[in-house]
Amino acid sequence: MPKSQKLEETLSILARIRRHPTSEEGIIILRQVLKSKYSIAVAQAAKIVGESTITELVADLVEAFARMMVKPAQVDQNCLAKKEIAQTLYHLEYSDENLFLQGIRHVQMEPVWGGVEDTAAHLRGICALGLVRMNYSDVMNELADLLADPKPEARVAAAKAIAYTGNPQGVPLLRLKTRIGDQAPQVISECFSALLQLVVRQGNNAKVVSSKGRGAEEQRGRGERTRHIELSSAPLHPCSRACFHLTFLGWQTTSSN
Repeated sequence: MPKSQKLEETLSILARIRRHPTSEEGIIILRQVLKSKYSIAVAQAAKIVGESTITELVADLVEAFARMMVKPAQVDQNCLAKKEIAQTLYHLEYSDENLFLQGIRHVQMEPVWGGVEDTAAHLRGICALGLVRMNYSDVMNELADLLADPKPEARVAAAKAIAYTGNPQGVPLLRLKTRIGDQAPQVISECFSALLQLVVRQGNNAKVVSSKGRGAEEQRGRGERTRHIELSSAPLHPCSRACFHLTFLGWQTTSSN
């Protein structure tokens, strides 16, 4: 049977069991497809497992992920299967750091017109959240590296993950990033958003960027609680300053609702 026909048949079977994936037949089929050599089919199966929260297939997901890490650019183009597997394991609260560490450090160079491109940035971001969720002890070092990732989508994911930690140790990382700036405005915007979230969690008089000079202060009528959001007298990168004002205005609007 031609490869394309076999793949279409496998996807058709997945579509058929999608209504009742937790049935005995559904579990058997999902387990079989997770062993498939077709990354698109594996990705679809992993997605169904996540949507239906089928915890009994966690070991099969882990095995499939490991298989997709062998000659990854050949067996799993664009990290389709690995991304869905990591997302599903995150959803299922999988607690073994080894898989997420593999994922957050994985770089997958694939041929594109005019050269090669890394297709694993999204995977690195998902695995960052997985490490945060499981309270991995060295997660801040992993997020620091990710915040310096060559791919902007990975840097955005790092900022989101730092906010998700709720850990004040993330503030210096985010402050440094806003100081040096970034060619991708969305990265700086996400850094400021993360800083504002950490400010809210830290409570009174927490500072977003630094301590002196000009500032914006929000006072809210909930007892005597006051939050200070200040810009340093030292100059920010122009992109960072613009993103701060946009992010802060959006945060004010959200907070007032």
